[in-house]
Amino acid sequence: MAHLLAELFERLDYWDDGFVDGYVSHVGLRRIVLEAPELGDQIGHTLTRLLLARAETNLYGRLTLPELMIMGQEVNRGPGGPQAHRGPRKTLTSAAVTIALPREEREGRIHYLSQYSCRPPPAFLLLLSLAQIGVFVYHVLILATRDKVVGPDGPAYTEGPLIFDPSKKKEVWRFLTYMFVHSGYFHIIFNILVQLMLGLPLEMVHRWWRVLLIYLSGVVGGSLTVALTDPHSFLAGASGGVYALIAAHLANVVANWAEMEFAALRLLTFLTLAGVDTGVAVYYRLTEVETQVSYAAHIAGAVVGLLLGIVVLRNLRELKWERVLWWAALLTFLGLGLIALLWNAVQIFG
Repeated sequence: MAHLLAELFERLDYWDDGFVDGYVSHVGLRRIVLEAPELGDQIGHTLTRLLLARAETNLYGRLTLPELMIMGQEVNRGPGGPQAHRGPRKTLTSAAVTIALPREEREGRIHYLSQYSCRPPPAFLLLLSLAQIGVFVYHVLILATRDKVVGPDGPAYTEGPLIFDPSKKKEVWRFLTYMFVHSGYFHIIFNILVQLMLGLPLEMVHRWWRVLLIYLSGVVGGSLTVALTDPHSFLAGASGGVYALIAAHLANVVANWAEMEFAALRLLTFLTLAGVDTGVAVYYRLTEVETQVSYAAHIAGAVVGLLLGIVVLRNLRELKWERVLWWAALLTFLGLGLIALLWNAVQIFG
């Protein structure tokens, strides 16, 4: 056991920061445990849970080889180690894993995530949603001073520095910041509910930075597409990011159809959400001929979420064909993104 732990520590030491210096940071230890499910099979799930609990207790600390040896001895003293008296608990993380992972991947994951304390908490989408609500309320107050009442379908505040304005494409921040502007109560309520319902489980299981990358890429992909396909329309709302999250979930469900619980119900729910929002958007666009806001970012966000979800989201049990799919999705995403960026750059600055 001592020889195994010594070899393990050397690997952990290198995986932590690329150097073998005799210390493993708790931040690195936590990341390694969460992203290496085979670790539990090598040293036992009890010791793996202890390592994760130690890292979560003090993210600023470090682990040494003697400390790892002591932990291994403590586990060997009893049939279940110091955590054996604890029965299974249904935690918020377990619920997130249930939503975001198929059964086969989930069992091992929950086994050593049972003590996971959600540090850092899934704060990205929560903070983003609060910011979007705050901006929406601010815009409602501005429009109220101009005797304009915001209803379920708008109007959007089109005079500020955040909305995507087709006449101000050189202000490149608008390709991203339009996600803070919404056209009516239905628009913002739908986006907030869906991004929290689908995004929080993804954020808890796959970490916040992966969700951020998918979400913001969907937002930017939506604005780049609208700038090319609907060049005279304004663009408001976070639908590009929301549809990226929906498509990321869809990719996960379809790829793991046989292992997913209630796969057909999940697929039907996602398609219903997307269909209702898209149908309302098309209805408003066709019937309200004076509307200035484009909704064409939906499809672009979905494409980005589908491709980037395959690339970015964790796949704990990778098959050979999935590796091929990963490369195909990555190259397609990079190719489409490069074309959209160059085409817009030529039109704006050429």
